[in-house]
Amino acid sequence: MCNRSDRDRVIEVVERREEAIEKRDLDRYLECISPDYHDGRGRGYTQMEERLGEIFRRFDQMEYLPGRRYLYPYGETAVVIQEFTLRFRAPEGELTSRKGKERIVLRKEGRDWKIIDGL
Repeated sequence: MCNRSDRDRVIEVVERREEAIEKRDLDRYLECISPDYHDGRGRGYTQMEERLGEIFRRFDQMEYLPGRRYLYPYGETAVVIQEFTLRFRAPEGELTSRKGKERIVLRKEGRDWKIIDGL
């Protein structure tokens, strides 16, 4: 992945995922995920979908604020490392913030880029 078009598409997927978090839109979020998704904890696509659906139902408000972002291309895969702040509010709860750093691995599937690991 050396061309600007692929880099832009990778960033578009990452940003689309961020928008889905803020809107708590599970379908939009899943559009960013490969059916081959797996993480280092043994969770696959189905487990991630169930877990995320539960999180979206639990909170009334979610705000994802990306920080510094680094993109590392490796041919048909790419790694995005970024800092973030996640703000969320449960029903009748206080606004809570968490800061962190995440590593997202994407793979080119046809013309699209999909997340395959790291959530």
